[in-house]
Amino acid sequence: MSRTRKRNVRLGQISREYTAAKIQLLNSLKQESEKRIRALETARSRVAFLGGPQERAAHPRDLMFSDCFDDWTIPRIERELRRERERFEDLLLKLLSAQERLQDRTNRNHQALDSLKSSQPLPVVEPLAASELPPCKNQKSRKGSTPFTRREIAIRAAIRKGKKGLDYASYLDDSEQDTWERWQKNKNNPCPKRHIDAYKDPYWRQQMQREKSRVAARMKP
Repeated sequence: MSRTRKRNVRLGQISREYTAAKIQLLNSLKQESEKRIRALETARSRVAFLGGPQERAAHPRDLMFSDCFDDWTIPRIERELRRERERFEDLLLKLLSAQERLQDRTNRNHQALDSLKSSQPLPVVEPLAASELPPCKNQKSRKGSTPFTRREIAIRAAIRKGKKGLDYASYLDDSEQDTWERWQKNKNNPCPKRHIDAYKDPYWRQQMQREKSRVAARMKP
C-alpha cells in the first residue's frame, strides 16, 4: 500500500472516530435537555396546582428530579421552558446532521473498497463496523404518536426563534432543508429548490405559510 493510501486510510478513520464521538456527545446533551424539559413541565404543573410558596412547602418536593424549580414563578418557568425546547430542537438538528455525515462517509468507504476490488486507484478506507455506529432512535412528539422529521424540527426551531417572512425562508435554507420534492415536481408551477426563492412566488409563499401554521398548531400544549 502506498504512503498516500495509508495516509488516506488514517484520515478516514480519524474522521469517522471524530464524528462518532460528536454523535455520542450530542446524544448525551439531548438526554440532559429532555430531562430538564420534563423537570420544568413537572414544576409548572406543581406550581400551578399548589399555588404560592407556603402551599408548596406543605407538600413534599417531587423526588424524580434533582431540581424541580419549585421556588420559581410560572412566568419564569415558561421562559426557561421555551429556551430549553429551542436548545433541544437545535441539538436534534445537529445530531441528525452528524448522523447523516457519518452514514455518508460509511457509504463512500464501501464504494472505495468496491473500487479497489475492481483495480481502480482510489484510496482504501475500511468500512465502519456496525458496532461503531451510535444508536439512532426516532425522535417522537410528546404525545408519542408521530416521529418528527428533520424538516419539522427545523420548522419548529424557526417558529420558536420567531422567524417570519424571508427570515423564516432563509432559516430553513441555512438548516440544509430543500422545499418539498413534490412541490418541485408540480407541472404547472414547479417550486424552486431554495425556500428564499420559493417565497418570492405568491403561491408557494402561501404553501409555506400553511405548512408553518400546521406545525405551529401541533406545537400547542
